[in-house]
Amino acid sequence: MKKRVISIFLMIIVMFAFAVMPACEERSYSIIGAWECHDESAPHDWMCSLIFSSDGRFVDRDGDFGDWQLVNRLLLFKWDEYPQFEVLVTVTPNTLTIQQGDDLNVRLTRVD
Repeated sequence: MKKRVISIFLMIIVMFAFAVMPACEERSYSIIGAWECHDESAPHDWMCSLIFSSDGRFVDRDGDFGDWQLVNRLLLFKWDEYPQFEVLVTVTPNTLTIQQGDDLNVRLTRVD
């Protein structure tokens, strides 16, 4: 009887672990599309309107074009006339947060 109770208890733990495991996975959302922020007081206000295309190109609020690459949470912006700019991003279905140290924290909302 004691072995049976222990076996049932272990089965419940295993079933619970498999049921919870997908909820613990970090989800990955696409940044492709148009994004806008509502607070343009950020030190880098050029990024208050960004459009990312699937071919690795982007356009910012000032109309400047460049290339983008996302490596894990590191987003790389590259223009022909400016040095590469690296930021950390967090992406949810409708929010893109761009951070770099204590100086930069821009939150954009998906508009497409």
